[in-house]
This record gives sequence, C-alpha cells and structure tokens, in this order.
Amino acid sequence: DIIYKMKQGKEVIAMIAPSVIGQYKASIFQIAMALKNVGFTKVVEVAIGAEKTAQVESEEFLERMKRGDKLLGTSCCPAYVASVRKHAPDFMPFVSHAKTPMAYTAEMVKNDYKDVVTVFIGPCVAKKHEGRKNEYVDYVLTYEEMHCMFESKSIDPEKIELSENDKQNLLEYRDANNVGRGFPVTGGVAEAVKQYFKNTEVELKPVYIDGLTGKTVKLLTSYATKSCPGNLVEVMSCEGGCMSGPGVIEKPVKAQKRLTDFLDQL
Repeated sequence: DIIYKMKQGKEVIAMIAPSVIGQYKASIFQIAMALKNVGFTKVVEVAIGAEKTAQVESEEFLERMKRGDKLLGTSCCPAYVASVRKHAPDFMPFVSHAKTPMAYTAEMVKNDYKDVVTVFIGPCVAKKHEGRKNEYVDYVLTYEEMHCMFESKSIDPEKIELSENDKQNLLEYRDANNVGRGFPVTGGVAEAVKQYFKNTEVELKPVYIDGLTGKTVKLLTSYATKSCPGNLVEVMSCEGGCMSGPGVIEKPVKAQKRLTDFLDQL
C-alpha cells in the first residue's frame, strides 16, 4: 500500500520511533537517507512526540497527586493499555490520558503538511492496531518491513556516506533531544517524565513493570485495589522495553548498547 502511494506521487512521510537508532550500525542521518532513497519524501523522529507525551504525563501526574490520587500509570505502550482494559480493568482509571508519541507526532505532521501520507515505523505490532484507530496515522510498518524495503533496493544504511552539509536537511523538526530518544528502554519513560517534573512539593517515586505476564497483570490490579510502592507506574509490555519489540531486526542487548552510546555522544 505504501509503495503504491509512492508510485502515485504522493508525499509519504516516515515517522521513525526512537528505537530505530539501535537497529543498525548507522547514524540517525544514515537511516533517514536510506528511507528517502526508498521513496519517503520526509523523515520525522517520533522522539519529538515522546517529549510531548512526557510533558503531558508530568503535568497530569502533579494534578492527580494534588487531588489525592495514589498513582499514575504511563500511557505510551498500546499493548499494555489494551491488556489493562481486558484483564486489569481496576487499573484503567489510573492510566494517563496522555497520547502516545506516535499520536502526537502524526497529529503535528498532518497539521503542518497538507495532503500527506503518514507512516509510523517502529518495533511494535500493537502500533498497527493503534494506527487503525488514529485519524492522523495512515500506515504502520515494523522494522522488519522497513528492512525488507531496503533489501528490495539493495540499500544498506550502514554504507551510506554523508557530509555535514547533507545532514542539515534530512530530518524535519530538528530539535529532538535525549528526553524523547530514551523512551524505548525500561525506565526511559519515567526518566523523561522526571525531566519535566520540577515540583518540589510532591515526590515522584517510579515503579517499573518490565514485561507483561499473567503475574505482572495481576500486580497492576493489586496496585489499583490495594497498595503500590510508588506513585508513577511505568509499564513496558516487552521485557527490556521497545528495543525488545516483536518487529525488531537487531538483538535487543546490542540495540540498547547502540542507543546508550548514541545518547552519550549527544
């Protein structure tokens, strides 16, 4: 479907999740150029939307704590939210109302560029389900599917050579930072919320659910109905975070190391 839109001459914009950085031994700029060589007209880092998610969750956390709520659950993982709705409904009132990074990014792109096709690219198959329900998201690809597009045109992101001048116009909204880029690892979302949370009267105490299982789903019910050791519950459906998603092409340990090195360099 996406290739058909490209052949029609449509402006097709790739929105790449932060975890893309760990999938190749390549810079974000080399990956962006590879996507343009495939046929995407613009490339946007979803880290921009992740920053918005963290900011909104920070504001909502403070609002909830001031009104007496005992905790707030993060909202960026659609698989976890769907699991809560089905299997741990008692926790549903505590899930943040913040939109996902994909949702914020797609809305921004659709508002800024008219008559474009938006394509989210990430490690998650649950995003396909989320994308169907979002008016701003036209298509969703996994990294496996993106890699197949590269293979079909014999494109290797790691071998693309770029000058400093080339890098200037490869990414739209060139102000993404480490706050959003750190989202795809366990602890990354809570850390991002901390960056925006400046209130000194309320203590932010994160709790981490690292991978959804029958046991951890029951734990969410316990947090909702009984007690919780913290007040911000970060939930990742995949153990290790989005770097371990079902649509990745690199081993999660290697991918996480690359992302960490990238963030350190910045």
